[in-house]
Amino acid sequence: MADIALTPAERADLSRILADDFEAARLRAMAEAWFALNLDLIAPGAAAAEAAEKFVAWADQRGRTLELLARLRRDAPKSLRLLAFLATMANPGASSPLQALTQLNLPMAQWIPFATSMLLRGRQICRVEVGGVALGTGVLVGEDRVLTAFHVVRGCIDTAAVPLVALPGQGRRIICRFDYLEDQNKPLGDGIPVRAADDWLLAASMHHPREGELLDLPAPPDCSQHLDYALIRLERAVGKEPVEPGGGGPRDWVPFPEGEVYPNQALVIGQCPGGQPLHIDVGRVESLDQRKSRVRYRLDTILGSSGSPCFDLEFNLVALHNSSLRDPSLTVPLNQGVSIRQIRDHLQAANSLQSTPPPDFIPLWQLPSGAPVFGREDFQHSAWSMRLPASKQRFLAIKGGDDQSRRFTIELAKSILAGRADVVIDYDMVAIQLKSADAFLLDLATDLKLPTENVPARPVDRQSSRWASTKLFDWFKTAFNAKFVTTPDAPLSVWIALDNYDRAAFRDPETTDVLLSLMRAPEELPSLRWLLIGAAPDPAAVPPQLVTEDVIQPPTPEDVGRYLQHHAEHHNKRPTPATLQQAATTVFNTAQSFSTSMKQPFLVILATLAGEFANNLP
Repeated sequence: MADIALTPAERADLSRILADDFEAARLRAMAEAWFALNLDLIAPGAAAAEAAEKFVAWADQRGRTLELLARLRRDAPKSLRLLAFLATMANPGASSPLQALTQLNLPMAQWIPFATSMLLRGRQICRVEVGGVALGTGVLVGEDRVLTAFHVVRGCIDTAAVPLVALPGQGRRIICRFDYLEDQNKPLGDGIPVRAADDWLLAASMHHPREGELLDLPAPPDCSQHLDYALIRLERAVGKEPVEPGGGGPRDWVPFPEGEVYPNQALVIGQCPGGQPLHIDVGRVESLDQRKSRVRYRLDTILGSSGSPCFDLEFNLVALHNSSLRDPSLTVPLNQGVSIRQIRDHLQAANSLQSTPPPDFIPLWQLPSGAPVFGREDFQHSAWSMRLPASKQRFLAIKGGDDQSRRFTIELAKSILAGRADVVIDYDMVAIQLKSADAFLLDLATDLKLPTENVPARPVDRQSSRWASTKLFDWFKTAFNAKFVTTPDAPLSVWIALDNYDRAAFRDPETTDVLLSLMRAPEELPSLRWLLIGAAPDPAAVPPQLVTEDVIQPPTPEDVGRYLQHHAEHHNKRPTPATLQQAATTVFNTAQSFSTSMKQPFLVILATLAGEFANNLP
């Protein structure tokens, strides 16, 4: 494909956007990863503004501008300003040769972050039912608050009242059904129904009488006063509850964003069309009305989709679906949503915008596999808090325990972070102790799905030590940071778990140098975390303030009792405290006896017996 030439104004705009959106170190990492370009050779020690200007100029001079823009859209964190720049330049009405960008099918999203965010947002979308009939879709925007289209719950509201108020006794008729999913056209259960509270209507704005028409100038109606939304309070804070029955990460909710929506922006809609389980469609924004109140897009919807959330490719909420467009002037069928920014401003003016801290982590009492978790709450809280960018700790060192409990620790860490963008990869030091430096890093890069084509070759002279600790490390750092970006709004942690860290070490000094280079660089690898099974890192190599230690304690009868109680509550059983205490004591003592007589690991027998007793509780 032929390259494109930016005008001086366009080059200046792009340089400013890159300088504002990315730090100088990040620009250097992108240049190295995408073009094998060392920016320090053309802009030595430059700050972000100069580095961005030199980067853009270099691409222009070498005919690689189109490639740079494609890389920015595909592989860089997706800035709204950058997206707006690309969308404007790619507009067929623009004079810029950036129209050629449409050949690249921009914008695009990275697969893993997109798929992970899609699963998380899916847990926050619900089917809205009134009187047992599915009438629309909604999205959780607070710990106990669902946003849907006004006309979905219109029959429960006194539309003659000013301000709008709920009709008496209608809250009990409204149910928001979460996790209503299907696989291969087969529903996966009945979902999680949550009833609206008695005082359910927090805020609302009616739909416009001419909804579905192209409400444009010269004389558009005042759509800003008719936003077709209702904010519903639920009877319980489902956003703070764990998604999985065994505990773990909370459901959370969708925040109100600050960003804008613009033409040609990619959109994703999550909907329960016709009362069906959750579906998804992907399309684009075609246009907005002059007041930027209505967003018109090409997305497939049917009855039952009203109130569905529309997201950008980063799954920021940008619109609330409310209508199809029926204007005869349209050459292609379009649907429409209300700008979420205008809804947010309306809620803010009505003092109804909730501001609450993020939900707390709920310690797991059971793995997704069904295996019981006895205690380990300190470890779980440490792992959960360390995933955040603000965490000062980067190493979680586990001491004590037998082989079974040590290995279980890694499975527990994977379960704590499951369903999120976080990554946990694990290695047994006994199994990999003979690895060479390049073999170890190549295995690590492959498991993390990093590009491996530019790995520095081993030198034949005496510089192999510097090659291992510097060049190999620099290559890995560049590739790692280009893929794994953590921010306060989108925390992402990558955990390397080393089992038997106290029992084996790398035999090759070069491999040890590489490992220490990775461990000594918390600021250079901000997403990286370590789970060391058996011992803490050498304090001479890693400052102790970066390390949290956890000692595996043997399970107690009280731990067994708490597990049995959680299990009973989850299955709606109500055993008496005396029954639970007696069952816990019996399970614990029997497991100790069997472990001794059968010469089997105590934890394995305890988990088996606890599961059997839990299923038989009254």
